[in-house]
Amino acid sequence: MKRCLLFALLLILSPLLVGEEGVVLKVSPLPAKLLPGHGYSLRLSCQPSSGRLVNYYPLMTITLEDSTVFRFPKREISVNDLDPKLIEREGKKYLDPSQPLKVPFFISSDSAGAETTLKVTVNGFYTEFSSRLTLKFTQVVRLKAVVSKE
Repeated sequence: MKRCLLFALLLILSPLLVGEEGVVLKVSPLPAKLLPGHGYSLRLSCQPSSGRLVNYYPLMTITLEDSTVFRFPKREISVNDLDPKLIEREGKKYLDPSQPLKVPFFISSDSAGAETTLKVTVNGFYTEFSSRLTLKFTQVVRLKAVVSKE
């Protein structure tokens, strides 16, 4: 019985522990004209609510859906791979919310005229300074893309 109550309590409280509302992920729109064989940069910005900062460690990860159109250096990119700008507060490092992360990618040379959706999932942690809590966040963004036939 105790296990059932504990499980039910965890199930009820788990959305509160994830803290989805603590960080908003902003992604720059893809260029209107994507050319096959060309390189671009996806700009991601994690905007924490007031009184919060996104932790540098544990490292935030950016997972990119496999695609035949987009070519990324890796499927799962650590924030450390992107040379992030950091700020320090109370002896700990945090991502600078004013500086977007730039994820380089190429458009496959054989994808002329292709239409696809890129799914970007960001997992990380943020600190809420008023309560001294560190909470996990997950944000998912889908971007539609059309590759030029030229």
